[in-house]
Amino acid sequence: MTSATDMHEFIDGWFRNLDQLVPAAVFLANLDPEVEWNMEDAVRSLSGHDRFRARYAGTVAPRCIHDISEGEVADGTARFTARFRGELKVGGKIDARVRETWACEMRPDGSPNITHNKAEPIQEDETV
Repeated sequence: MTSATDMHEFIDGWFRNLDQLVPAAVFLANLDPEVEWNMEDAVRSLSGHDRFRARYAGTVAPRCIHDISEGEVADGTARFTARFRGELKVGGKIDARVRETWACEMRPDGSPNITHNKAEPIQEDETV
C-alpha cells in the first residue's frame, strides 16, 4: 500500500468484510498482535487479538451495514467516520456513528499493520 487511495480502499474492504462476517482471522492478519483497541463495548480485561476476537464474536450479527465517510489518511494515521446499522447478537438494533482513528505501520510487503484503533461515538446532535 503506497498511497492514501490504497489505504481508503483497504478501509472500505475492511468494513465490507465486517458486513459479510468473514472469519476473524482475515482481520487479524492486519492487526498488530498487541493492537490497542479502544472501543466502549470491547472486553476491557482482554488485549490485542483476544480483545478483537471477543468483540467480533459478541457484537456483530448478520446483515449489518457500515458506511464510511469523511476519510483522511496521512503519516500512518487514518481518520474517518463510520455509521454502523443493523442488529446486535445480544438483541436489539443499532444505528450509530463513530469517529475512528487508526494508527498503522506499513509492512515491507506494503500491507498495513494496525497498531491502534480508537472509536469515539458521535452524538445525534453533533455534526461531523
